[in-house]
Amino acid sequence: EFLEWLYEALTDDGTAILLIPKGFIDKERPKKLVQVLEKFQIIYREDMQEEFARTKTRAEIVVLRK
Repeated sequence: EFLEWLYEALTDDGTAILLIPKGFIDKERPKKLVQVLEKFQIIYREDMQEEFARTKTRAEIVVLRK
């Protein structure tokens, strides 16, 4: 739901910077999530050097453009 909201909230050529779990952007399921992700252009990706503190999950920085 957040990514759907983000897509609608961004203006044309709007850009968003997300800190997300590593590999999330590459998901192949659920189908609805994949369809929303396909609407965005991935401009930049980089692994974060530190894990999320509380969960110890590896993360990445992803820059998306509408």
